[in-house]
Amino acid sequence: REDYVTVLMQGSGTFGVESVIQTATKYGSSKYLILENGAYGKRMGNICKLLDIPHHVESFPENRSICLKRIEDFLKQGENFTHV
Repeated sequence: REDYVTVLMQGSGTFGVESVIQTATKYGSSKYLILENGAYGKRMGNICKLLDIPHHVESFPENRSICLKRIEDFLKQGENFTHV
Protein backbone atom coordinates (compact mmCIF):
# COMPACT_ATOMS: atom_id res chain seq x y z
CA ARG A 1 0.00 0.00 0.00
CA GLU A 2 1.13 3.53 -0.61
CA ASP A 3 0.86 4.55 3.04
CA TYR A 4 3.53 2.06 4.20
CA VAL A 5 7.28 2.24 3.83
CA THR A 6 9.91 -0.46 4.29
CA VAL A 7 12.90 0.58 6.37
CA LEU A 8 15.96 -1.65 6.50
CA MET A 9 17.44 -1.85 10.01
CA GLN A 10 21.13 -2.41 10.50
CA GLY A 11 22.30 -3.70 13.86
CA SER A 12 22.29 -6.69 16.16
CA GLY A 13 19.34 -9.02 16.63
CA THR A 14 18.47 -7.26 19.88
CA PHE A 15 18.52 -3.91 18.06
CA GLY A 16 16.05 -5.33 15.51
CA VAL A 17 13.77 -6.68 18.24
CA GLU A 18 13.80 -3.38 20.12
CA SER A 19 13.04 -1.40 16.96
CA VAL A 20 10.00 -3.59 16.22
CA ILE A 21 8.72 -3.37 19.80
CA GLN A 22 9.00 0.42 19.83
CA THR A 23 7.43 0.73 16.37
CA ALA A 24 4.55 -1.68 17.06
CA THR A 25 3.69 -0.31 20.51
CA LYS A 26 0.85 2.13 20.97
CA TYR A 27 1.88 3.66 24.28
CA GLY A 28 -0.94 3.67 26.81
CA SER A 29 -2.90 0.82 25.24
CA SER A 30 -0.43 -1.96 24.33
CA LYS A 31 0.26 -5.01 26.47
CA TYR A 32 2.70 -7.73 25.46
CA LEU A 33 2.67 -11.45 26.19
CA ILE A 34 6.25 -12.62 25.75
CA LEU A 35 6.76 -16.35 25.20
CA GLU A 36 10.30 -16.70 26.50
CA ASN A 37 12.44 -19.75 25.82
CA GLY A 38 15.90 -18.23 25.76
CA ALA A 39 18.03 -15.12 25.56
CA TYR A 40 15.92 -13.13 23.10
CA GLY A 41 12.72 -13.66 25.09
CA LYS A 42 14.48 -12.51 28.25
CA ARG A 43 15.74 -9.44 26.39
CA MET A 44 12.21 -8.69 25.14
CA GLY A 45 11.04 -8.65 28.76
CA ASN A 46 13.89 -6.32 29.72
CA ILE A 47 13.16 -4.02 26.78
CA CYS A 48 9.49 -3.77 27.77
CA LYS A 49 10.47 -3.12 31.38
CA LEU A 50 12.94 -0.36 30.43
CA LEU A 51 10.41 1.25 28.05
CA ASP A 52 7.63 0.97 30.66
CA ILE A 53 5.48 -1.18 28.37
CA PRO A 54 2.99 -3.42 30.21
CA HIS A 55 3.92 -7.06 29.65
CA HIS A 56 3.93 -10.57 31.03
CA VAL A 57 6.72 -13.07 30.42
CA GLU A 58 5.68 -16.72 30.22
CA SER A 59 8.84 -18.85 30.37
CA PHE A 60 9.51 -22.21 28.75
CA PRO A 61 12.59 -24.49 28.65
CA GLU A 62 15.08 -23.66 25.89
CA ASN A 63 15.21 -27.25 24.66
CA ARG A 64 11.45 -27.78 24.22
CA SER A 65 8.66 -26.43 22.08
CA ILE A 66 6.36 -23.82 23.56
CA CYS A 67 3.28 -25.54 24.99
CA LEU A 68 0.30 -24.17 23.06
CA LYS A 69 -2.20 -25.63 25.56
CA ARG A 70 -0.52 -23.69 28.36
CA ILE A 71 -0.75 -20.46 26.32
CA GLU A 72 -4.39 -21.14 25.45
CA ASP A 73 -5.22 -21.74 29.14
CA PHE A 74 -3.30 -18.62 30.14
CA LEU A 75 -5.13 -16.45 27.59
CA LYS A 76 -8.51 -17.71 28.85
CA GLN A 77 -7.78 -16.04 32.20
CA GLY A 78 -8.94 -12.76 30.67
CA GLU A 79 -5.75 -10.77 30.22
CA ASN A 80 -6.06 -8.29 27.38
CA PHE A 81 -2.85 -8.65 25.41
CA THR A 82 -2.42 -6.68 22.22
CA HIS A 83 0.82 -8.40 21.12
CA VAL A 84 2.20 -11.92 21.49
